[in-house]
Formats: sequence, structure tokens, C-alpha cells
Amino acid sequence: MLCHRHALSNIKPAGLHRRGLVKVGSTATQVVTAPPSTTTSLPSKTLSREEVLALHRKLESRAKALISLEEMQAPTRPKLRITFRSRVGLGDQWKICGSAPELGSMIPEVAPAMRWTNGDTWTLETPIRDGTFKFKAVLRAADGAYVWETGNDRTLQVANGLSDADVIEINIDPRLPQ
Repeated sequence: MLCHRHALSNIKPAGLHRRGLVKVGSTATQVVTAPPSTTTSLPSKTLSREEVLALHRKLESRAKALISLEEMQAPTRPKLRITFRSRVGLGDQWKICGSAPELGSMIPEVAPAMRWTNGDTWTLETPIRDGTFKFKAVLRAADGAYVWETGNDRTLQVANGLSDADVIEINIDPRLPQ
């Protein structure tokens, strides 16, 4: 649907309802629906597994570039460090996906990947802005599929006034669906 505003100088109030107009101060809003003849559908194409993986890699590399740019613009933000232990399959990778831009804005393809260390310990360190955010752990399987941890979203509250010397440490225990 498209919306646009009209001046009411030449429209009589009695005609507002018949024309689909709603009076708002000295202007009116008219809802216009595009006729079916002007809508076009794009041909659909089935992507191969390799094409889907290539698109995922391209999206993730662009997301990493945006995250790097964001980090350069905010050198005085506190660090968020999320850690947990989890044994996963070869090629699987954990990500932290959250409502903060630094956590991918709830888009798993954009969310930052965690770093694996010996002992099956996964760690994410990233600067974070102040505010209240929701987040979850997401497992990116080797085939490109995403599996969200079970349970409610976690809440992170970052106080205003923290500096780059401050570190917010969170230990979690994500559970995957059975």
C-alpha cells in the first residue's frame, strides 16, 4: 500500500469517507492500492546448496566489514565478553545474536562469531554500546543452517558511562533443541 497526503482546500468533508480520506488537521491521508495490472512477479529460481552457501559467505563477510567499521567508530565503548563450554561438530560455530547492532540486530548471518579455544570453550569479545538488549546463542552448522538455543531471550543491560577499560563478563550455558 502507498500512502500520500492531500491538502483539503478543495475536498468537502462529506466526501472524505467516500474517497477513502481521513481528516488529520489541515491535511488528509489517502490509502492507494496499486492495481493488480501494475504488480509484477519475479521468476523464481531454485538455488543449489553451493549457491546458498556462497550467499551466506558473502553476507557474513559484509557483516564483518560493517562490524569492523562500527568498532573503529566507537573506541571508548566497554567490552562484552560472553563465554561458555560446548562440544559441537567439526565445522559448526557458535554466534551470539542480539538486538544490539554489535550483536547482529537479531540477524544470525550478521551476528559475530565466537572464538573456540582448547577445552571446547567459546568466547565472544566485542565493544558494546549502552542500553538494554536481548540476545541468544545461535549455532551455525557446517551446512550453513542456524539452530537457536532453547528458552527465552537473555537480557543484557549496559550502563551508561562505562569506558573501554570496562569489561562486562557473562557466562552462559546454551541448550540446543533435542
